[in-house]
Amino acid sequence: LPAILGWDVSGTVARCGVQVQRLQESDEVYARLDLARSGTYGEYAVAKENETALKPSNLSHVQAAAIPLAGLTAYQALFSAGDLREGQRILIHAAAGGVGHFAVQLAKARGAFVIGTARSRNHAMLRALGADQIIDYTQTRFETAARDVDIVLDTMGGETQMRSWAVLRKGGILVSVTDPPSEKTAAEHGVRAVRPRIRPSAQDLAAIAGLCEDNALKPMVSETFALDEARAAHAAIETGHTAGKIVLSIAG
Repeated sequence: LPAILGWDVSGTVARCGVQVQRLQESDEVYARLDLARSGTYGEYAVAKENETALKPSNLSHVQAAAIPLAGLTAYQALFSAGDLREGQRILIHAAAGGVGHFAVQLAKARGAFVIGTARSRNHAMLRALGADQIIDYTQTRFETAARDVDIVLDTMGGETQMRSWAVLRKGGILVSVTDPPSEKTAAEHGVRAVRPRIRPSAQDLAAIAGLCEDNALKPMVSETFALDEARAAHAAIETGHTAGKIVLSIAG
């Protein structure tokens, strides 16, 4: 302390360092800062060029600010770690959440069959995003409704992760963005397990921007708060039941 929170940002470049080559002042950009540095809860933030890409031209800054951390998590978990391919079956836990709703759209864009878990109030949203099968986890144990899955995207950990082994086909993979999965347990089920290190990437953000501009990906912003309402925004997140993303909007 003192510390400034925040890793996601979308805004206009105010000034460039002398070694910056790809971006220039007045560019509209978005970025995910390295987790070792924070500082986006402010009127200005410092981002490295390799963390920053031009924001999707068809999105507002509020929409673009919802993407970087959760969008990169979904993108790298599915494609870099999971090697998701067309025609595969994927189960996405908490599919209406920040990471989950991006994962649903990215998987559909890749041509996968998408199964998601979510409360019934979020089913309409997930259908609109392209989910092929939705399981209300409050009413149905997902392992009884999803079978022969190629990839499980685990955003929950704990008991949910332990129950997920049973839905995977032989040779499948569990990708966890929460608790590190057990390689021993994975071997016992004849599957693989990985917990990827999600990293800032201007290249991946540029690819995500392209998907947004092709209308294959859209961030869902459930609420927008002013900067001085950051405490209320965090309280809303901590309920664990927000759909999509919450964004702080900084005027001026």
